Amino acid sequence: MKSNYYTLIKFFILGVLISEVFFIVGLTLKSFYNLSLQSDKLYVFFSMILLYLFIAYLSLREDKKFSKVTSMLKSRRFDLLIVFIAGAITLIIIDGLGTDYIENMIKKIELSHLQIFLFIPIVLFIANNLKKRQDKYKEKAEEESGFLSDVEIITSEEDAFNFTKSAEKFSESVFNYGSYESLVFGIDAPWGTGKSTFINLCQDIWDKKYEEKVIVYKFDVMKFESDENILNKFVDGLIQVIRSNLFAPELETMFAKYLKLLNDSKTNFSIFGVRFGIPSDNLSIDKAFEKLEHFLKGLDRKIIIIVDDLDRLNFSSVKEVLFVIKKSFILPNMSYILCYDTENISIFENQKLDAEKTIEFLEKFINIKYSLFIDSALLLNYFINYKDKVASRINLKNPDLISVASEGLKDIFNSKELDQYAPFVGNARKIKRLVNTILLLEVDRVDFTVMDFNKYDLIHLIIIYVNYPNIFRKIYHAETGGGFGFFSVVTKYDDYYPKKGDTSSSDYKNSTRYTDYVESLNANQKFILDKVFDADVRLNKNRFSRLSNEASFSYACFNKDYRNLNRYLDLIVHSTITSENNHYKYYVSLKNDLLKEEANFSVLLKNYPLFDPEFKSKQLWSIIVNEPYYNFTPEKVKEIINSLLDLLPKYSVVEIDSISEGLRNFIFPYFIAKLLNDFGWFKEKVDLKRETRNDNHRIAEWVFGKKDFSGMGILDTLSQPGRGVLGIYDLMSFRSNCSSRDKGSLYVLSRSLSMYENNNNPSEGIVKDIIISELRGVSQAIFKIFKEKYIKESKNVIEEVFNLSAKEIFGEEYNYIYSNSNKGDLDAHIVSIKSIIVHYILYNLVSKEDSEEIGCGFYDESGYNDQGNIYNMIIEYLYEVCFKPSIHGYNYFLFVLIAFSNMSREAYPKKGFLELLNRGQLKEYWKANESSILEMELSKENKILLNLYEMTFTGDIKDLQVIKSIMAF
Repeated sequence: MKSNYYTLIKFFILGVLISEVFFIVGLTLKSFYNLSLQSDKLYVFFSMILLYLFIAYLSLREDKKFSKVTSMLKSRRFDLLIVFIAGAITLIIIDGLGTDYIENMIKKIELSHLQIFLFIPIVLFIANNLKKRQDKYKEKAEEESGFLSDVEIITSEEDAFNFTKSAEKFSESVFNYGSYESLVFGIDAPWGTGKSTFINLCQDIWDKKYEEKVIVYKFDVMKFESDENILNKFVDGLIQVIRSNLFAPELETMFAKYLKLLNDSKTNFSIFGVRFGIPSDNLSIDKAFEKLEHFLKGLDRKIIIIVDDLDRLNFSSVKEVLFVIKKSFILPNMSYILCYDTENISIFENQKLDAEKTIEFLEKFINIKYSLFIDSALLLNYFINYKDKVASRINLKNPDLISVASEGLKDIFNSKELDQYAPFVGNARKIKRLVNTILLLEVDRVDFTVMDFNKYDLIHLIIIYVNYPNIFRKIYHAETGGGFGFFSVVTKYDDYYPKKGDTSSSDYKNSTRYTDYVESLNANQKFILDKVFDADVRLNKNRFSRLSNEASFSYACFNKDYRNLNRYLDLIVHSTITSENNHYKYYVSLKNDLLKEEANFSVLLKNYPLFDPEFKSKQLWSIIVNEPYYNFTPEKVKEIINSLLDLLPKYSVVEIDSISEGLRNFIFPYFIAKLLNDFGWFKEKVDLKRETRNDNHRIAEWVFGKKDFSGMGILDTLSQPGRGVLGIYDLMSFRSNCSSRDKGSLYVLSRSLSMYENNNNPSEGIVKDIIISELRGVSQAIFKIFKEKYIKESKNVIEEVFNLSAKEIFGEEYNYIYSNSNKGDLDAHIVSIKSIIVHYILYNLVSKEDSEEIGCGFYDESGYNDQGNIYNMIIEYLYEVCFKPSIHGYNYFLFVLIAFSNMSREAYPKKGFLELLNRGQLKEYWKANESSILEMELSKENKILLNLYEMTFTGDIKDLQVIKSIMAF
């Protein structure tokens, strides 16, 4: 065998060369010793020898030369040892090559020069090692990543998919009892399923069980896909792996020769890295193959060649790799493992191969096929474990919230449609990508318990964001910046609402733009979009005809009123999260805390910034008053109503867009009435198994401050002295909720007031009669309060309204309202609300009846005759006290005329202001004061009011329409 001769010659020459080196070293040491002895410096000689020995030891240890020596010894290549020794002896016999000349040259060198010459390698060695140590210290300490990497698992301890048992079985099959038979194994599995992990587990088993029997060569085809000669790269890598694991010098030469024959080139070999080319003989490729085959049969090692990511190559590269293996390298003791995904081995020339044809093609090359599968439960556990692992090693604001955010993904794994979600969460790589995206979006800042984010919608939008960026971009552009109704649902009042062909009962439907758009998408894209935006899919899951508040505030398919979808998009794209004060769930959470039996409602309420404009008090109280009655106790109801009564004067009576909700203006009085209606009848905690609403008088007793509620009646509390005229306004606002005119929305309250006043009052029949009986008692009680405060004291209620300060009107919201409004607007708001207060108080006092609206003036001060005695007393009070002839009285008179003429025209068309103020007394008052009124200067408040009501004022009072109406009597 010529290849064996080449190897023997190489080792003979190697023996000669090494012997020559020893000759030269010996001569140098001899000269160095003699010179040191003559100079009496033997310590220098021995020091230098010790340094060189130490350097030799370090070099051998660092370069792992000992393992190579061991490998050479284990190879039992005594033939090479004999040839090597023969080469060394030959040189010794001839006493070296040119030794005389070298010895004479060394003798001419002085001791100092020789010392320098010998010391230079030591200096170079020290400098090199210092550089290595510096580089080592400079290396940044490896820190654990804050994301899930795509690095495959290495050992069985990290196995999350129970691959270990399968890997043990497969690795034994590949080892095949050490047989030299060559087989090609195929591992067919989709991307991300864990093929590389599976192979690593197999290699771990081979390393532990067959360390001295297996050589593993991983050929990374991706590095050489564009290389013109992938065969050369394959063989070069194979030779390097064999050389580092096995002492078989012939094998390198044989492979090199075989490769050159395949390439029709020259054979070559190397000595110390220097390659020598010699002309190839006429040996055929088949002969070279047979010799390589014969040599490999004699090896006690099995070479396992792994080709991973084969499916990432284009088909021509795949074909080249397979033909290289099949035609040229099916050799003894060499087995192959090919990793690929059949569905992703893409195109051949201009035609796509279907899965069946691809399998048929691969079967020509692969002897044994193995497929990997991941159980969905294991995949979910993998997600949970690795998500927790990453969350524990990075500084998250709240790691628990990542778990809550991930609940949406758990729901997907537990759904019956898991197979349809496979393109998005079907393997470990896709799971990691989702987890990393969740971490990147800083979802740990989203508290799902207090923020209006739905875990189901969030995970689906993230899936769209990760898998279909072009679709997500379309959603973003269509639904941000105030846009809505493309992906988000629409109502019949919105553009693009479907007019025909939709028989769903829901008021919410998908726009025609959405339905047209999804028709252009593939099945997977349409499936994942419909999970978020399809009205039937998303909204029909709600079992009730009316969507819950939580759904209205959190579902991503809504984007018109509360900008739900916009909020999700801002989170995903910009990692922007609005303050928790802007989220409905936050107030639900506060409500839950406040309603705990052990909680002191009023004390706990003080912990919240109730008057901060960012805090939505209306939202909180709306949630509380709409809570089911069985969640309350009588004690808790008292706490809540008393707290609301205490807070009422602290809120603004003026509603200003984006500045104040004006909670004192009808809203809080309604909440008080609703709380009484729904919970005021409690005497004990409600038993859901039986009805306990049997005390028809209890609510009325609370209103009037009787029995259990002595000293804490609603009317008395609202009209406490410190609340002034605004307390009277609050009484009138509360009274407006005490009848069943609004289709009985507060029926329990109105019925209790009616029954308390007279058990024989009607509960059915003519609506007007029912309302009269319901309002009689509360109207007479309110008039009694008004009489005591204003009529008996001859106190001008209009003047008191005029004198209200801005701080009284705006309450504890004053500073914020004042700093966020210009003075002109603020003055207009103040005059406007004063006119509303005057009108509303006086209208409720003097009005007798207006269709189903019954005023206090309809009733007598007491009793059931209802002759309008209250009206007469109020009219007398107005002309004698409020309109008392004076500059102020005339201005108050005009103020009431302007307010009544405008508001009665708009809100109460059946009763003009002339009738309300008693036409006869109005004539007498005008006749007596006409000239004084027409000559006076119009007050600033009246001018502002005229401007607000867009009434023309030329500067002459008689030109006012209200004055013309009076003068036309």
